[in-house]
Amino acid sequence: SARIDPVNPLLTLHINRNSIVQNTIDQLDKYKEEDFKKPLQVYFINEEGLDAGGVKKEFFLLLTKEILDPKYGMFTYYEETHTIWFSEYGLEEDHM
Repeated sequence: SARIDPVNPLLTLHINRNSIVQNTIDQLDKYKEEDFKKPLQVYFINEEGLDAGGVKKEFFLLLTKEILDPKYGMFTYYEETHTIWFSEYGLEEDHM
C-alpha cells in the first residue's frame, strides 16, 4: 500500500488565477513521484477558502479551460466532428 508522509500528507498547490497553467506546472515539477499519490489540496493565492472540494473543482475547471484555449496550441478543435484532439503543433516551441 502507498505510504503517505505523516509530516505532509497532502499534495498542496498555491495557485495564482492569472497564471494557472504555468503556476501549476511549476509547482507540480517540484514534487516527487510518490507525492502524486497524496490527496490534492488547492488554495488560490490571496483568497480565503477551505478546500472541502469546491476549490479543487474550480481549479480543475479553470485549468481545463485554459489548457483548451487556442493560445496554448495544445489542442485543436475539429468543427466537422465537434471534437478536440492534441494539436500537432502542441510541443513545438515556435508555435507558442
